[in-house]
Amino acid sequence: MKNYTHIFQKIGLLTAAAAGILCSSQTMAAVTDSVVTLDNIDITTSKTKKELSAANVTRQISTEDIDRLGITGISDAIRRMPGVLLRDYGGAGGLKTVSVRGLGSEHTGVAYDGVPLSDVQNGQIDLARYSTENIDNLSLSIGAADDIFISARSIASASIINLSSWQQFAPDKPLQLTAIVKTGSFGYVSPSVRFSTPLGRKSALMFNGDYTHADNRYPYTIRNGYTVEHSTRKNSEMNAGHCELNYQWVPRAGSRFLAKFYYYDAFQHLPGPAILYNDDSNQTLKEMNMFGQAHYRARLSSLFSLSSFVKFNWSKTRYHDVDGIYHDGFITNRYIQREAYATATLLCTPFKGFSASYALDYFFNDLHSNLKKYPNPHRNSLLQCLSAKYSVNCVTVVGNLLLSIFDDVPGDGSPSATRCRLSPAIGVSVKPLKSSNLFFRANYKNIYRMPSFNELYFDHYGTLNLEPEITDQLNAGITYGIKPLSWLPALDITLDGYYNIVSNKIVAIPYNMFVWTMSNMGKVHAYGIDLTLSSTFAVHARQNIILSGNYSWQKALGRTSPDKLDWNKQLPYTPVHSGAFSLTWENPYVSLVAKGFGCSERYATKENVASSHMPGYMDFGFAAYHTFRFKKCSIELRADLINAFNRQYEVVARYPMPGRAWLASLKFSL
Repeated sequence: MKNYTHIFQKIGLLTAAAAGILCSSQTMAAVTDSVVTLDNIDITTSKTKKELSAANVTRQISTEDIDRLGITGISDAIRRMPGVLLRDYGGAGGLKTVSVRGLGSEHTGVAYDGVPLSDVQNGQIDLARYSTENIDNLSLSIGAADDIFISARSIASASIINLSSWQQFAPDKPLQLTAIVKTGSFGYVSPSVRFSTPLGRKSALMFNGDYTHADNRYPYTIRNGYTVEHSTRKNSEMNAGHCELNYQWVPRAGSRFLAKFYYYDAFQHLPGPAILYNDDSNQTLKEMNMFGQAHYRARLSSLFSLSSFVKFNWSKTRYHDVDGIYHDGFITNRYIQREAYATATLLCTPFKGFSASYALDYFFNDLHSNLKKYPNPHRNSLLQCLSAKYSVNCVTVVGNLLLSIFDDVPGDGSPSATRCRLSPAIGVSVKPLKSSNLFFRANYKNIYRMPSFNELYFDHYGTLNLEPEITDQLNAGITYGIKPLSWLPALDITLDGYYNIVSNKIVAIPYNMFVWTMSNMGKVHAYGIDLTLSSTFAVHARQNIILSGNYSWQKALGRTSPDKLDWNKQLPYTPVHSGAFSLTWENPYVSLVAKGFGCSERYATKENVASSHMPGYMDFGFAAYHTFRFKKCSIELRADLINAFNRQYEVVARYPMPGRAWLASLKFSL
């Protein structure tokens, strides 16, 4: 503990400084005579405009879209995003991570209610931990940040997914309650509850929790030449629970305080790769994660606004494997990881159309394990970002300059290693015709990513000579929204082309959902096209046809050296073609949804050899839902048929996805 004294002193000083800023903000806000409005309430009618006019690629899905698009979970929502590939290990609770435009899941940040999530275990967020029942809004931003009033850590990601669990403050509303029960194939059961209540006129409290159980014993088929084996997935049972408590306080117009406590606990059996005549697996994984965070945002004066937050994150992982290859017949690896995080962002708006911000982030990570070789590595990270945004007439320009400083201590007695780098970004949006929602956009972003602790130090996983990844993102696109007509309330189209260059690309090849093999691939060039379309047709009174779809064409090629076997070969698990669609008939009786997603062939290895070839697939599904309303409450019934045509396919090699399945839910709202 003595070695960390200076670290915690820094945390204490930074926290004290943030508290001082907050106190001064109270004084400044008290003396200003300016009349300001609440800046914490999202205007839902601006959603389409923001998606079209942003200098970067932006896509949003709201609570209303969940039913209308036939979305069954966070992972299904992510599939509706352009340029996104979801890595799914099958079944409820199976690891689900996101890769955007060939950059890898570690380059995709996730923010929860404005605060970046951090999985100090492996640098990537498992979206299976989060449920659409607790989310009011989900958005994806790719490239240079269009919003400059955010943390430096959010800007430091090549792309970021924002999850919002509490959109609006409504002190005039009484107790709001939502209870949901879901059940489905393969032993799936998931009850959840969410309620919020005002605590006077300026504050409110919200609680939500859920529990999920599934045995995941679904049938699958293995084919090897003329040999066909029908089997059932084994060692796949999972139990997971999560709860969180939120407090919101609005002391005055233009300011807001949010506090959150989050707890997650899961125990699951890890199914191994499905191999012909050998489907034994004896691995289990126990995970616990809790964090507390506090976020304060305030309008200090007519010129300045402040956003700051502090957070402490703790997680514990226990991996157990029974196998005769080990000396004692089994192995148990334990990892405890912590993160302390503080940040402050100051926004200045000196005149109409121009704003600038400065963001300062500090976070400390450490890892404790029962491994003798690397018992206690830790890392100090300091990020600073200067940003500016200027809008004049029909042109918007936004720029960021990020300074990243990392100090790594391996924990084995060897000296620390410090790395430092400047990363610029710039984006432009142009509206050539004032009378039309036609926009042209272009942006560039450079990102520097350090390897995670898992990539460096985890048993069977780490590779100590990994180099940081450096990425350059280029994007140019066009967006168009037709003004509402009597029969066509909405039609939005986006088309973007991109070119990404990654140096020292880190590629992960899975052994199971916990044990991986890491390697630097050298240089990767990824380029492609993303197309999205969404429209609503008014066919009759209270009846609409809603169409939504996205398509991506992508080439992500190894470009290190012509002498290597992976030269000009597609990255592992990266298809050339991918996409998703949904078609909804919304009516007063029973609304119906037809949907599908899929991709073309891929390879499980970077050399693209025939033995690692994975065929393409298309997964179709259907949904029906209806809401009954009784005065102040409502009951929604919904039924989903997933993988309706029982297509047998794999997203990750030798991890078969479930076949045909059903899902039913009952939702009560008060």
